[in-house]
Amino acid sequence: VVRQGAGSALLNDLDKLQSIVSAIKSTSNKESLSVKFRLGFNDKNEIKIAKACEEAGANYIAVHGRTRVGGYSAKVDYEAIARVKASVKIPVIANGDINAQNADEILNLTKFNKEKLKILLLNIYKKYVKISLWYFFIFDYIHFLKILQEYIGWRF
Repeated sequence: VVRQGAGSALLNDLDKLQSIVSAIKSTSNKESLSVKFRLGFNDKNEIKIAKACEEAGANYIAVHGRTRVGGYSAKVDYEAIARVKASVKIPVIANGDINAQNADEILNLTKFNKEKLKILLLNIYKKYVKISLWYFFIFDYIHFLKILQEYIGWRF
């Protein structure tokens, strides 16, 4: 994927990333467009990437708090995600090593609104999980429910 200039390689070519996001936005019949990206390829470039996505028409972004080079073993930089959140007007979703045990810490560090998170999770549950339960692997569904139960206190 990267060798073809796609996937995370787009983090090094923001003009190409913007044109792809813009093309998808202008031709899609979906209500909203999201973009998930890492903080950068080799070096962090998260704010420029986020602004490129926003300017191209993304309705919200999900930021994985590592670079491509960091893979899944590097420590997640939640402060970088908070900087992204402060730099754009569209919603930002934090991504990377978030679980029921560290959710409060990450919410505080990234200055995310807990009430908005509850609404988001409830909408995901109603619209995505209940309707499309068959689409999820059972582990992901159980993990999702555990987070809802442990963090927000919802009981099923």
